Amino acid sequence: MLVTATSGTAAARINGITLHSACGLTVGQTGGATRDVDGVRLPGRGERFVDGRSRMDWQEKEVLVIDEVSMLGARTLHAANEQLCRLRGSARDFGGIPVVILCGDFHQFRPVQERSILLPSAAVPWDEDRAFAAEQRRQHDKAHALWRRFTTVVVLDEQMRAAGDPELRRLLGRIRRGEQDRSDLELLKRRYQYGQTPLSWAAENGHEGK
Repeated sequence: MLVTATSGTAAARINGITLHSACGLTVGQTGGATRDVDGVRLPGRGERFVDGRSRMDWQEKEVLVIDEVSMLGARTLHAANEQLCRLRGSARDFGGIPVVILCGDFHQFRPVQERSILLPSAAVPWDEDRAFAAEQRRQHDKAHALWRRFTTVVVLDEQMRAAGDPELRRLLGRIRRGEQDRSDLELLKRRYQYGQTPLSWAAENGHEGK
């Protein structure tokens, strides 16, 4: 099984790796990668060579987990699917991996610079140069069709993190649905610790010498 997520932070929390890293997709500017105007960088022809070690590793995978699916852009899903087909030597969806699990909550963050997999290309805005639009739409629609082929859905409807605090659970539910009211603000104000020194967050040894 390989556990991945759409962001580094989400991947770290589940002891996984990013989907881009797992599939060998480029994110930064590189010489061989092709860059499209929505910020997605797909492997260039010179980068599509699949070495034996990578192919062997992927041949052994039977389960692929992708967490934080709300942030999964359509063209990233398309690129990952194409790459997995190459890595596993199969034209089947995700290269024929037997089990693919997408996890997430679409009330959370949307894709960065990309379009969501939830909608077909006809339902999302395309204001880029027409020279790019046709290929982008094609890739988007292939990814959307792939997403629609997931027909088994498991809904987790119990809030475990706030299970022991009904008031907090109701607050979180209203925030999730965008239904906050004045009472929610008052509740948060009552929980504020006046006179306390706030926590200071810093990356790697940020407090040294201070």
